[in-house]
Amino acid sequence: MKTIILNTKNVLPLLANVASVVSQKNSIPILDTIRMNTSLKDGANILEITASDGETWVTQYTNVDGDDGLDVCVNANDLLKGLRNLEEENVDFIADESDNSILCKYSNGYFKLVYEDSSNYPKHDIDLNESSSHNIDSSKLLSYISGVQYAVNNDTLRPIFNTIHFDFFEDNMVVVATDGQRLAKIKDCNVTCEKCESFNLPIKPANIIANILSMTKGDVQCVFNNTGISFSNNDFVLTTRLLEGKYPNYDSVIPTASNYKAVVAKQTIISAIKRVAPMGNATSELMKMSFNFSEIKVSAENLDFCKKGEETLECNYNGVKMDIGFKSSYLLQTLQNMNCENVEINLIAPNRACILSPCEKEENVEFTYLLMPLLLD
Repeated sequence: MKTIILNTKNVLPLLANVASVVSQKNSIPILDTIRMNTSLKDGANILEITASDGETWVTQYTNVDGDDGLDVCVNANDLLKGLRNLEEENVDFIADESDNSILCKYSNGYFKLVYEDSSNYPKHDIDLNESSSHNIDSSKLLSYISGVQYAVNNDTLRPIFNTIHFDFFEDNMVVVATDGQRLAKIKDCNVTCEKCESFNLPIKPANIIANILSMTKGDVQCVFNNTGISFSNNDFVLTTRLLEGKYPNYDSVIPTASNYKAVVAKQTIISAIKRVAPMGNATSELMKMSFNFSEIKVSAENLDFCKKGEETLECNYNGVKMDIGFKSSYLLQTLQNMNCENVEINLIAPNRACILSPCEKEENVEFTYLLMPLLLD
């Protein structure tokens, strides 16, 4: 019998991060579980929490009180349901080898689960020999992923659009995502590399690593080759397969120059979109933006249900009068992912891509957000 003490405040976020990799339907039943094992390292009892879907393996580490040598696989969904609604308290996690059971005792009750033999839990077979390695600050890596992940597509016919693309150059690093209708690109000239290389990170592990990075500090070691990648520091390890294939030439679709520019307060236009968009067609989500001198008129209309909304916003605009249509949800997501107070909207023509960028610049970092227009009726 082995016992460890789990503090729900500390352990629950780790369990939730790790469990997010578990698929709803697994061909191998043991992949429905989380592996939990303890071992002594430098005098401390370290709990390793691991889960996988067969493509991605995630492990998080934390100190616990109790016995070392615990090694069990517990159903991820059942364990989270049992612990999730407990307020902050210590839970005795007791593994009984006589009946392969887990007893979780807390202040006014308990719940009991069965565990599986951890020797059957699959280890990753991703070969990371002959790999490249980069150390990236965790907060920067988080900003890269969270800044572009909204533009990733969910298209089974074009799986390359279901990834976040990383390009390493000698004098900069580029992170980009696109679904063909919108594109988000971050170029960081503070990062330098000895050689040019790239990889395509699938969106599922990208979302998981973003959640983990929001809870960790310091540098993250990124080790990758053509087939796999590993992110790690003292708090976690995430290893996943990469999607092989050539990413589209994203620079070819980004206009190098624009004819007209408008500057508007980000929160002002976000609020206007949230009020006006529901008045439009729920299927097309078409929203019209009319640029004219010092104002932007935002409007949407649904003729079938006799609904219409319109707002006029102040802005600085240096161009001719122009009407352009956008999908309201795409424009809203783009604006919400921009970390700034004022937005610069660069226009060429009603049928050409629009470029949005933050007015408040970060040193040696370029943020580019492209949005394709919709045809107006």
